Amino acid sequence: MRSIARTWAVAAVAALLASTAVETAVRAEASVAAPVRLVDLGTLGGACCSEASAINDRGQVVGASQIGTDPGAPSHAVRWERGRVTDLGTLGGAYSGANGINERGDVVGGSELASPGPGQHAFLWRRGRMLDLGTLGGTQSWATDVNDHGVVVGTSSTANGSWHSFRWADGQMVDLGSGEYSRGTGINDRGEISATWNFNEPVRWWNGVGTSLPLPTGGLGGGAEAINRRGSVAGFVSVPSGNAAALWRGGRLTVLAVPPGLSNVGANGINDCDEVVGGGDGTALHWSPRRVTALPNLAGGRSYALDINNHGQIVGQSETSLTIFHAVLWTR
Repeated sequence: MRSIARTWAVAAVAALLASTAVETAVRAEASVAAPVRLVDLGTLGGACCSEASAINDRGQVVGASQIGTDPGAPSHAVRWERGRVTDLGTLGGAYSGANGINERGDVVGGSELASPGPGQHAFLWRRGRMLDLGTLGGTQSWATDVNDHGVVVGTSSTANGSWHSFRWADGQMVDLGSGEYSRGTGINDRGEISATWNFNEPVRWWNGVGTSLPLPTGGLGGGAEAINRRGSVAGFVSVPSGNAAALWRGGRLTVLAVPPGLSNVGANGINDCDEVVGGGDGTALHWSPRRVTALPNLAGGRSYALDINNHGQIVGQSETSLTIFHAVLWTR
């Protein structure tokens, strides 16, 4: 499953903004407190942790939560709706996690299988039933996003041990991979896909063609993490001294400004208004057209923002105490 524990290298924002190949972000006004309410979504009764990975415009939230009270208890894919959390189950194994949801309530993610040995498969959960989407010939796969037509994108191992991004529709999984390692991260209703190929090549894929997204001068690569209905992509770019949050819009790269003192930065989600969420150094961030805002957290701990819907509602994870994280919703 897509984990909240994203480790970003130290970002060299100053060096990136000095590059003539990069559009300077106008989101330079930073505030230290967001005009939003923070809601702890809780867990399935587990002793530790939960995370919220995605939210749709109906306010349905999906992610994962530990079950039971044993600190070592496994996590299951869950859905939060109207104050209730629902266990979506597994494909027979102990673990599962949800990564994406569309406006119809279809949920995608990855689940351990019942059979012994390595085996995690991508799933599509629809109307109470979890469907195994299979793999590209290997033993592992997971799904990261699903559009409103039910088309799924994700990553799978292949028979030769490589990892490739995939597109799944109508029972068929199609290999979109390039090179030894690629991963699919997002899909919109036009079928445009955000992906990262060859480990660190951010790509927009459409109609059978993958187009590399521009990098800053001297850039070492990057990652495409999410795509919206307009085809704008959020992610990160890398230079020798680190990473910075990035927005690709209309074929141009914008390096997103950050509040003073933050360095480890990446973008994880984007809505159709080109609002972006992500974070760095344990601080959840929201980029609007005019400013970047540090979001509030639980108990003063670390927090991470993963997704944002078109109403400006944001989901992610925040620390309640040392190493204990809960799924959270930031809402106006």
